[in-house]
Amino acid sequence: MDNNIKRWMGATICCFMLGSGQGIIAQKVVFPQTQQAGTASIAVDGNEYTLKNNLLTAKFVKQDGSLFFNGCEEMNLKAGTELFKVVLGDGTTFTSSQMTLQSVEEEELTGNAAAAKGSDRFNGKALKAVFKKDKLNVTWHAVLRDGSHYLRTTLEVTADDDQAMQSITPMIYNVDNEAAKTVPVVVGNTRGALLASNKIFAGLETPMGVNSAQVSNAGMDSFTPTGWNSSSFNWEPGDELPEDIRKSEIKVDNNTVSPDDVMGTRGYVSFRKAGTQTLTFQYTSGSHRLDIVGVDVVDGNGTVLAKDYHGGFTGGQKKDNVYTLDIPKAGAYVLRYFVAGTKRSDFSSNGTITFSEKIGVPVVLYDLVAEKTEKAQAAQHKALADGTEATTTETPVIYDRSDWTITADGWNADNGTGKVEAMIDGKTNTYWHSDYTNNNQDMPHWFMVDMKKAQKVGAVGIVTRQAAVGVNGHIKDYEIWTGTDANSLTKQTEGTLTYSLDEEWINLPQQVDAQYVKVVIKSAQNNRKFACCAEFRVASANPNADVPLTTFEIDEPVSRQWTPDSWTVVESDKIPYKVVEQDETYPNIYAKTMNVRFNEDKGTLNVAFNYQSGSNRLNIVGVDLLDASGSVVTANYHAGFTGTAKNENEYTLSIPNKGDYTLRMMVSKKTEALTSSGTIKLSYTKIDTLHMLAPTEVPMQGYWRRNTTLKKGTTWEVSSVVGLVAPGQQRRSFLAYSERERAVPWRPFTLYNSWYELNIDRNNAVGNNGVYDASDPNNTKGDYSANMTSDQCVNVMNQWKTKFYDVYGKAPYAFVWDDGWDAYGTWT
Repeated sequence: MDNNIKRWMGATICCFMLGSGQGIIAQKVVFPQTQQAGTASIAVDGNEYTLKNNLLTAKFVKQDGSLFFNGCEEMNLKAGTELFKVVLGDGTTFTSSQMTLQSVEEEELTGNAAAAKGSDRFNGKALKAVFKKDKLNVTWHAVLRDGSHYLRTTLEVTADDDQAMQSITPMIYNVDNEAAKTVPVVVGNTRGALLASNKIFAGLETPMGVNSAQVSNAGMDSFTPTGWNSSSFNWEPGDELPEDIRKSEIKVDNNTVSPDDVMGTRGYVSFRKAGTQTLTFQYTSGSHRLDIVGVDVVDGNGTVLAKDYHGGFTGGQKKDNVYTLDIPKAGAYVLRYFVAGTKRSDFSSNGTITFSEKIGVPVVLYDLVAEKTEKAQAAQHKALADGTEATTTETPVIYDRSDWTITADGWNADNGTGKVEAMIDGKTNTYWHSDYTNNNQDMPHWFMVDMKKAQKVGAVGIVTRQAAVGVNGHIKDYEIWTGTDANSLTKQTEGTLTYSLDEEWINLPQQVDAQYVKVVIKSAQNNRKFACCAEFRVASANPNADVPLTTFEIDEPVSRQWTPDSWTVVESDKIPYKVVEQDETYPNIYAKTMNVRFNEDKGTLNVAFNYQSGSNRLNIVGVDLLDASGSVVTANYHAGFTGTAKNENEYTLSIPNKGDYTLRMMVSKKTEALTSSGTIKLSYTKIDTLHMLAPTEVPMQGYWRRNTTLKKGTTWEVSSVVGLVAPGQQRRSFLAYSERERAVPWRPFTLYNSWYELNIDRNNAVGNNGVYDASDPNNTKGDYSANMTSDQCVNVMNQWKTKFYDVYGKAPYAFVWDDGWDAYGTWT
């Protein structure tokens, strides 16, 4: 997919088709010069109907009493598709060929010079067909106006009596991928988002339409690698069932599994490390256990690269429920689970799947040519470049808890958990709950860990039960005691926690040697007498404390803290203009900086601010990354805040290159003093790429949901378009259509284009170089490749003043000059 398409509609496409080639000669035009498309014509040859001009030829054929689309070579649309589909309110579904075709006829379209819509001013040709089924009537048109680089179809739907409706699909095409070498995808993520490729654009002409280009992937987009539920295993492998399963007698609990009983699920996964990894299936709920027969990993061509096929199960009991894969190389693959016993209609089972190493979710690219399919892989973690020396710092050590023991003044079962051991099991969804037998266990409560040996202790970490603030048990006032003898402990510190679901690290006044660490809980957040704790950890020092250099590795989150003393005022000339645009200026802007190192490039850094305490919330204005010269490398400036409530408190940066930088986090004290403390979570991620072989054709549809009653005497109208794209001119080609068919597009740009609204006459009026020339009504002298003159630029600015500033009193902070072309080329 050409990057211009993504830039064109301001959308990020995460799963798209790759293609190559610039298309055929008919595409090599500069839209919207109507003389290049020429005059529309219609021809009838027996049962064949053809609408055409100099750019495109759309064919239709009458066959077995029905009318079908018969292809368009220039747009690589294949023959044989239905014209539309209807779903009634009771679920009855039928296509155009299942209705009675009452008539087919040609129509002459006469332009109206006074028409409000641009295209209606041109003559044209149309093919009209009338359909009927029971009490539903549909009048369909295929319309080609003079000068059009696109084909429109329209539907007028009426009913002889009230008819409950569900939906209409007015646009149905199949794109020939092999011929097109590029495939349309949905550009955007809202209703009305259209389809686009390097050669065509398409969609319904309504903001309530849902346009789709369907790539068959057996539900892999909804795959959840870390768990299952009763409906997870709905993929029937068929011929894709591995021979090792098909031909071997795999047994689960001594029962042989029939290949016909094997179902599965599959999806995209990024393995962050090569080598041996284990997957553990653990039942959690449901009426049935899960019988597993195998796990494997395949590449984009379906080649099995790692596998473990054996029978296992997990339920009230478990056996052989751990599967081992030898991943050949870190990167993106398709992960497949094969199970048995799930075909029964009442199957009910839920559980978790735990990976021994970290995994991620990749971007999937569909390659059109098998020979060009790259092996699925991701960049390996690389050492720093030669000559780069890492800064040596003493990194806080969070101690291993595997041999610890923990005691408390009591415990009580609560929601399936509650034991004291829950605080050191590594799971935040389990927790210790103080004893509430007979409801007479008052504060204070306590728990104590025995680390089995003396270690240097500088901080302890507490994670509360993951529940709302009003729920019992959240620790408020506390004391921390330590010592090498459980019977002779020393009080190190006391304090107050605020409610937070995040881990909170408590600093000791100084580092001490201790084997035992005891927490005394004096009060709870809701002032009741119950105490809870989900996780408890001990470290040599606070792992969230600032260090001289923070090194980011992929998928290894880092936490830091802020306090009222963390912030330093930013001088006026160092404040980014995008922050000034937020009406934030010196001396209200303060910053916290970190020296950071990225060992991999082209990743994404997410920075999240979470308030913990203080009388004021934290108002954030932006985060940026500075190079050694102080220049901004990447930035995210927007207003956000975190306090007892939070909004827009996360900032994302795209890291272009590995290396050392300064991370700058900026806040404002304009409306509230900097009195808060909290944690900053920093996560560096990288999305791997998986190449899959695309199908030879992709269905392209436009769906219009109308879950209501079509009243007698009412006409529903809906239309669609499919049009050509000039090479490198996706945006311009679509807007050329849009300017002819409506006043403004239904997906308006967030950025103002000078040629589009206020200065539209420069490109579309008759004349030479945007200057009206009455002697040249056909615009034969028009030169669309020249830049705007200085006078034209001044004219646009004057119109801005007159139509915006004088009316609203609001001036723009910035203005982008755009001549209207996506890119210059040799054809201009």
